[in-house]
Amino acid sequence: MKVSISRFVTITLLILNVSGLGTLSGDNAKDTPQQAITYPENKNRFGDIMLIYLHAKWLSYKYGLPLLYKPFAYSDKLVLHTQEPFLATEWQDQFVNKVTYANNLDLASLPKSTLINVRFFPENVDFIREKNRLGFDTRWYLDVYFPVDWEDKKFRSLLRKLVAPRIPLKLITPPKQHLSVAMHVRDGGTFDGQPTKDRYPDKFPKIDFYVAGLEAILERYPMENIYVHIFTDALQPEKYQALFEEKFSSHKNIYFGCRKNQGKEDYVLADFFSMLEYDCLIRPESCFTVVVERLKTFKVVVSPIHLFKKKGTSYIDYVDGICVKPHLQNK
Repeated sequence: MKVSISRFVTITLLILNVSGLGTLSGDNAKDTPQQAITYPENKNRFGDIMLIYLHAKWLSYKYGLPLLYKPFAYSDKLVLHTQEPFLATEWQDQFVNKVTYANNLDLASLPKSTLINVRFFPENVDFIREKNRLGFDTRWYLDVYFPVDWEDKKFRSLLRKLVAPRIPLKLITPPKQHLSVAMHVRDGGTFDGQPTKDRYPDKFPKIDFYVAGLEAILERYPMENIYVHIFTDALQPEKYQALFEEKFSSHKNIYFGCRKNQGKEDYVLADFFSMLEYDCLIRPESCFTVVVERLKTFKVVVSPIHLFKKKGTSYIDYVDGICVKPHLQNK
């Protein structure tokens, strides 16, 4: 059955109103959509596109504009898939103006029929500047960057409702009566080769980074029994468990676990939502766990700090030091 454009927009108006995401208004609401937020179609990794979605959602929330949803990897398995209004091609063509959001853009000055596109940018603005200083052209990230108030309780609550599974998942929950640590060890698995790992040491930090992070947590909680679960894309997570058990063999109050016989099965969503069950997070500069951090107030978050490039090399060589962020209520 053929549906007219005006009928389609009328239906979408109803969806927007019912979902509580705002309504389109104006003299000709059926024919000329008002301002709205969206993001590029992206077939990249779950963490990358999820971060774009969260950034776009913040602008939608902050300015009271509808977010027009484009499905992405795994999004059909999330609650947001049933709650966000789709941006169909028929409706997209109704917008007179299409612009990319930049940090000097005044939304109030834009005409009504404008679709605002949010581009990808990393959360860590210090790393953006540092990579640019080291000779990598990351300035364009700063052009499209904008801060998000992740401490806004209403926004955080909204995200937890939307970024939730709508399918059963077998989560890895930590044992009770333990301080639990989710440790994201990005290995590369079958997806990332050595050149990629060499080029992005902030996304693939060496074992010393994780050791330093665990030592910082041990120092902060010397009397606690600590359980560390190693979340990794490695085909054999057991090798990391054995390595960390050896590194911390003198500590009797810490023990490790991982998914056994992981192989090539897809655990992206199971791992993502499992990490939200833990007290502390040790993560690389990977969008996957950057997003995890944004969805929960962990007791402690450990992440990389400072990038270095040896003279005469074309790559950033290593990460030096760790950033330990305890939540204020736990100081």
